[in-house]
Amino acid sequence: MDYTSIYVTLFFIIVAARLFGEIASRFGMPSVLGEMLAGILLGPSLLDIVHVNEIISFLAELGIMLFIFRIGLESDIGKLVRAGRSAVAVAFAGAMLPLFLVYWGLSGLLGVPAPVALFAGGTMAATSIGVTVRVLEDIGHGSHDYARVIVGAAIVDDVIGVVLLAFLYDFAVTGSVDGMRILTITGSVALLLALVPLAAGHVSHLVMILRQRRKVPGLLPAIHVASLLLFAALCRRFGVPEILGAFAAGCVLSQDTTFFFGRTVRTDKVFIELLHDRIRPIMQLLTPIFFVTVGLSVDMRAIDWGDSGFWLPALLLLGAGIIGKYAAGFLAGGFSIREKRLIGISMVPRAEVGLVFAEVGHRTGLFPPETHAALIFVIIVTTVLPPLWLKVLTTRWNGPTPARARGTS
Repeated sequence: MDYTSIYVTLFFIIVAARLFGEIASRFGMPSVLGEMLAGILLGPSLLDIVHVNEIISFLAELGIMLFIFRIGLESDIGKLVRAGRSAVAVAFAGAMLPLFLVYWGLSGLLGVPAPVALFAGGTMAATSIGVTVRVLEDIGHGSHDYARVIVGAAIVDDVIGVVLLAFLYDFAVTGSVDGMRILTITGSVALLLALVPLAAGHVSHLVMILRQRRKVPGLLPAIHVASLLLFAALCRRFGVPEILGAFAAGCVLSQDTTFFFGRTVRTDKVFIELLHDRIRPIMQLLTPIFFVTVGLSVDMRAIDWGDSGFWLPALLLLGAGIIGKYAAGFLAGGFSIREKRLIGISMVPRAEVGLVFAEVGHRTGLFPPETHAALIFVIIVTTVLPPLWLKVLTTRWNGPTPARARGTS
């Protein structure tokens, strides 16, 4: 392994992420948009000087898991549970509507074979929680009630996406479905979600006791990363998205009122803020790596911009992908029309989740070149467009975003 090339690659990624994130922020745009554009510039789309390897992929994955871990850490489990019905409704509709629209459009209007149309629909069913939540933070809306619905819906949507991927892959490649695999994934998710509320409060209380008795500094970051890796490993073992484990790990350390051996315990707010302070530097270093790799993973030069065989499915996929997610936002109960619009827009980004679907379809030979190119194009547009859309709407409704909310990294 050539460590020199890894050092140089990390240098380019970190510097470009900071530079383009700062530029985007200074122009009033979410910094995540600049980080993704940095990846497009450095990757095969333009300069082609940075290539992703296993180490970079792992650091990027760790970065997004740390980011989602912090979201879980800041979450009030009670409010998340109360938002659960709306989150599930938005997630389910946000997955099924694009799936149906894409399948109907490709198969019924363009004559695409049913397995290809179904798998393309599964690609459009996914939502990227990393892009979604980062954009909300960049525009200063990360703590709003509707943001909790988005977080819950995006996580449920990821779980639906994994189940869909397993189901559609088996159907498209073998013509049958492995029911036991689907049941294992679904049961693992249900078990994990059931254990989190039981563990929350107990774990954080234990951590507070350990911190008071520790002899060596650095306990909190170690507990952060260890908890994150443990939950991620468990999720990986049972075929569940690692980000669900990261979110769960954050939740079990979050503040919550619960019973600890017969007595009520509330995690100290000062302690929770201390947890945030300890995890923030690590997150600010690694999370931008993930968003740069999103840009690195696409190749815009592979698109034949003059081919009608590209544009027809691309426009159909784009319309179905946006309309399906946007419409799903209106199923969130107890919110204003404006907030429902924001929920719908926030569910549009596909990014890494959609790219996984597209890559699986491409590697198995399921997608013809023009369909694969159309999917990549739509994933790029649906990842880049929502940050701009959200920025315009929130600025129009609330005035300019405060400077402190523009850059969280």
